[in-house]
Amino acid sequence: MSMSKNWLPFLVVALAFLVRVWALELKPPHFDEGVNGAFVDNLRRVPSYEYRPDNFHGPLHFYAMFTSTQFFGRGVWALRFPTVVIGAATVALVFAFRRFFSVRTVFVAAVAMAISPGMIFYSRYAIHETWLPFFTLLAMYGAFGIAGGERRLRDLWCVGVGISGMVLTKETYVLHFAAAFLAWRACRSMFSSSPREVRTRPSVVFGVEESAPEEVQPAFARADIQLVVGVCIAVVVTLYSGLFGYWRGVGGIFETFIHMARKGWTVSEEGHHKELLYYVKLFGIYEWPAFAGLMMAPVFALRRSGWAGGIALVCGVALFAASWLWTAGQPVSSHAFQSIEPFLETRGIRWDTPMSLGFCLAAVGACLLVAIPLKCPRLRFLALYGLASVAAYSFVSYKTPWCVINLIWPFWFLLGHLFDRMTQHSDGRLVVALGCILAMIPLLDAHRINIEDPAANREPYIYVQQTRDLELLTKPVEKLIERDPQRRNSMTGFIIYDSPQPLPWALPELKNVVLLSHVGPISFGDADFLLVHESRVEEVESQLLDIYFRSRFRFFGEDENHRLYLRATTFHDLVEPGRVAEFHRRIPLEPEGER
Repeated sequence: MSMSKNWLPFLVVALAFLVRVWALELKPPHFDEGVNGAFVDNLRRVPSYEYRPDNFHGPLHFYAMFTSTQFFGRGVWALRFPTVVIGAATVALVFAFRRFFSVRTVFVAAVAMAISPGMIFYSRYAIHETWLPFFTLLAMYGAFGIAGGERRLRDLWCVGVGISGMVLTKETYVLHFAAAFLAWRACRSMFSSSPREVRTRPSVVFGVEESAPEEVQPAFARADIQLVVGVCIAVVVTLYSGLFGYWRGVGGIFETFIHMARKGWTVSEEGHHKELLYYVKLFGIYEWPAFAGLMMAPVFALRRSGWAGGIALVCGVALFAASWLWTAGQPVSSHAFQSIEPFLETRGIRWDTPMSLGFCLAAVGACLLVAIPLKCPRLRFLALYGLASVAAYSFVSYKTPWCVINLIWPFWFLLGHLFDRMTQHSDGRLVVALGCILAMIPLLDAHRINIEDPAANREPYIYVQQTRDLELLTKPVEKLIERDPQRRNSMTGFIIYDSPQPLPWALPELKNVVLLSHVGPISFGDADFLLVHESRVEEVESQLLDIYFRSRFRFFGEDENHRLYLRATTFHDLVEPGRVAEFHRRIPLEPEGER
């Protein structure tokens, strides 16, 4: 199947864009989106982003969101649109790797990325991490071309722009730099120790499968290198300095690693410190194509060794068994996978212990015993790079689910290679049919986590997503302001909650909304709306004199509830037809009469 003049790549990219942009406003804004939106609002007032090294997010995404809201207006659709575009662009970039890999390999990788539940979910979400796979792939594309012996100026620009984009996106770029370096050194070591290779030039390690005659490769002109490096450094300095308005941000590029070390390996109460195999679990739950590639990566990347594999297997099994016996009956500290952990607990399997290390060591030992190293050096490098990236992220105790999107893409190429080999040695139509059937699994998962109410199921990808109860307040307020724009300045409200985002941003820039902590004394009168933490309901209701529509309200689907009060005289025609106000201080209704 020749795809260079085929419409299939365009169809895949169009599919990727449509599943990311369709019903983009369906889910309410998340807490982090409210925070990011607040930064964007500040840029509209003062066009200089003040980078904070303890925020762990580069400035690029903020300027992208600012540009989008300038074109499309302030709103959740405009805030999310940049990640939609970059998510679809990442799928398109995968097709550029036809320069290095077979058509089938690239096609399978692109389709897997287009329908990946994680890639879709975080491309429909105003979050920084969506940019990282694009820039990582871009840098990898240019590096493959340069290391293969070619001297195309566009490859040099791809490397420069890719690395700059990673630096401008998120500080975890340092983990990917380390993983790429280790993978390169491993490839170089494997080739240099092979009796079939005399020398290990980069063009041999990353070039074609057959060794080419020794030739002197033309070097890049010094002026070209200086231009690329100079432009990339200038862009990084410009954005980190807040367009030259906040020079402390430039020093923060290096200061941030001190904060990363403290946060990454120090256990806190934030809820993001998880067990060693957390990302492997996410692969297994949502990303079966990447999980299959992950399982094959050690087999494809390592050299077969009976004695090393046997030692690793025996030591891994011994560590696993010892940890299993040692931790039997102890309480489990991880609660991220409610559907899986109880099943494992009943069998004494605990992944938040050294048992994880034993399992990994045994798995590596088994792979060393049956290894079938790839002949394609670039695919072998991707296998090693993918394994090194997963290991680097896994050994950092602070783990967030959105980081998985920059860990999974190398394994899609390995899966594509596996499909390519299968079609060559078996009935291609049967392989394609099997692939289409299996593709339904991530599509169904993508539908569940992107379309269904996040309060209906606690998924690891969406465990901190805002519920649609947010619309109980935002929709009536938006309709009222649309009818009478002056209400923006006159409407009053109180939000009594310790972490009110995304409400301050989701509400259309109201001037008289007061945020109060639910801890400590509070005193106020009636307002057009009130959102009250359940611990202060009785105290608040004792101070209200007006008539209100009263509803239960959940922020993140947790057990605790809140109460939303909408003033009846303000919102009487913006609630359900026939609804009667549920609260009056002098005539309170019983709790069961509450909505």
